[in-house]
Amino acid sequence: MLKTRIVKKTVKIKQLFDYLKIPEKENFVFSSPIMLNVKTPYGYKKIKNLFRTEKQNSVSIYFKNNKVLETSLNHLLLVNGEWKAVKDIDIENDIIETETGHTKIKHIHEKNKDVMLYDMTVEDVQCYYSSGILSHNSWVLMAIGNHALTLGKTVFHYTLELSEVVNIKRYYCAMTKTPVKKLSNNINEIINKIEEYKNNNGTLIIKEYPTKRATVDTLAAHIDMSINNGLKPDMIIVDYGDLLRPSKSYGEKRLDVGSIFEELRGIAVEYDVPVVTATQANRTNLNDREYVRGEDVSEDYSKIMISDFIFSIFKNNSDIGNIYVIKNRFGKDKLLYKTSFNFDEGSVEILNDEGKEPVVDSDKERIKKRYLNKM
Repeated sequence: MLKTRIVKKTVKIKQLFDYLKIPEKENFVFSSPIMLNVKTPYGYKKIKNLFRTEKQNSVSIYFKNNKVLETSLNHLLLVNGEWKAVKDIDIENDIIETETGHTKIKHIHEKNKDVMLYDMTVEDVQCYYSSGILSHNSWVLMAIGNHALTLGKTVFHYTLELSEVVNIKRYYCAMTKTPVKKLSNNINEIINKIEEYKNNNGTLIIKEYPTKRATVDTLAAHIDMSINNGLKPDMIIVDYGDLLRPSKSYGEKRLDVGSIFEELRGIAVEYDVPVVTATQANRTNLNDREYVRGEDVSEDYSKIMISDFIFSIFKNNSDIGNIYVIKNRFGKDKLLYKTSFNFDEGSVEILNDEGKEPVVDSDKERIKKRYLNKM
């Protein structure tokens, strides 16, 4: 008889990365072969993936409860009941939520040195305690999917990071305008909304795949099976494209990512449906701006070249941010929209009727030079 032994041991995240021999590569995602848990406000939860970030300026945050957190200026902490980037925290007044209560920041030391940092994705929730401080680990794709459902569309939502359970809860939040913590008190309204969507022919399929295990062909196989069973998607959401595995590896990450986005566009053409996905921006260049430009996209600019419609989302420490139309094959682009975000309820609202054209200093020329330099 084979017996298993559960070992309980608390380790620091750097020690864990060293123990697992996780390669020192930017944006490297690692799925652990052993069971790992992290403490969250909802008890211990399974760590789905560990990953190294891109190189960025690191800071040391010294808290008044004598804890120290090594992170970046863009890292999110729970402050006064809402998530806020470290760079936006008011040291004098803001209250930080911790494992045992609340504290304040005593000092933030910027190291002025670009390093790879450590991070993780956690099963079912998006937050965890790091050095006793509650840290945050994207609602917009779900908001797009939910709007399609209200129009009576069939939405296939593929998730490669968050669990199916977390995603369906987010849809329930958007359907009922209820914060996730209060969903259990609103069951009847959720049931009524589901019936309303059904009567309007809105259909949602959520399918979860492990990070970097599924390819675009994996998604296509599921779509084909669904069509054979009489259910064809009107919209395909992939959360998110960078977490797919390329069908063929070129040995260089930016080329692999570019090929994934080409394949995603391919299934959009093959099934004649829009494919919606997200990607990250390089965070280090965004401190002095109010929107994200095309040249800020991480890894490979070919993502921009391949896509038909691209908009970026920029949000600071308030609920107000900007959506910037980077590219639009079907109409005007380079438009900036003031936007209200409520990520407790999963709602996004455009505040101005017409986008304005921001002052963009030689935007197209910089993009062109950057792309040509990579060829």
